[in-house]
Amino acid sequence: GYLAMRAGTPRIDLTPDRRHVDITIPVDEGPRIRVGRLRIVEIDENDQEIDSLIPRREIREKVHLQPDDWFSRSSIARDLLEVTRLYRDRGYARVQIEPHTDVDLVRRTVSVLVTIRRGNPVHIERIEIRGNSKTRDLVIRRELVISEGDLYSQTLVERSKLRVTALGYFEHVDVSEEEGSSPDKLVLNFEVAEKSTGTFQVGAGFSSIESFIFTAQVQQQNLFGFGQALSLQLQLSGIRQLAQVRLVEPYLFGTDWTGAVEAYRRVL
Repeated sequence: GYLAMRAGTPRIDLTPDRRHVDITIPVDEGPRIRVGRLRIVEIDENDQEIDSLIPRREIREKVHLQPDDWFSRSSIARDLLEVTRLYRDRGYARVQIEPHTDVDLVRRTVSVLVTIRRGNPVHIERIEIRGNSKTRDLVIRRELVISEGDLYSQTLVERSKLRVTALGYFEHVDVSEEEGSSPDKLVLNFEVAEKSTGTFQVGAGFSSIESFIFTAQVQQQNLFGFGQALSLQLQLSGIRQLAQVRLVEPYLFGTDWTGAVEAYRRVL
């Protein structure tokens, strides 16, 4: 709330042993300022106030700063990110939201005016997948909940990123945006960094009942880059033997059904 805070000129002094310097920065914090009036308006390209796309009550609920509260720049910046999401989820990917302050040092209040310039709705022109040297494009694209030609939505883009990350095939997944072929179009770039998806485990032991015990297991979570999971398991001991193969298809025949095939041989 110290909007009139001023930092003075730093003072530098050499220490008595002449090996270090002391740096002193004087600060005049000034009076602490409370919020006076807070308005949120939507404007057009000519800075003229227009009817809000989203009901003002819904927008106001996202801004927690109230009249007579101590002013907090970080608080209003955080809340305006949520207001930005409201517009970006409705396709206005290039919405501009700016807070303006007018400080009255006599009354120790600040008037806050938030202007919203929403622009035009934006559609997804293309979705580019990059960095997947092994994993097929289809495996990544089927996790996306936003498609080419759709109206832009920040929440759907973030959800798509989470779904691709949850596959477990990549070290990290980054999403960036580029200008499309026209102002009302946008290109989404999904940049992935692949990691190893196979595991191999071997174990051995001794038991008074089974004598020796030997186990081996091989797993591949992204078989040939098609997103299928294959596991091979072998168990040997003095009294039993087990060999097992399991294949899982997460999207059976391109549907949302998951299919699994398992074959095993057990000898006791």
